[in-house]
Amino acid sequence: MTRYVIDAPTILALVTQGRRLNPDHQLVAPNSVRSPGGSPCGAIR
Repeated sequence: MTRYVIDAPTILALVTQGRRLNPDHQLVAPNSVRSPGGSPCGAIR
């Protein structure tokens, strides 16, 4: 599995463009980007 660290503008671009992730990849974000309740879409850890 390939992991990609992304920033807030990238997260917003992916969500607004309706992009789907390849199941072979995982997106991760720094703690400052993640919400306390987890990702609303379940894709970002």
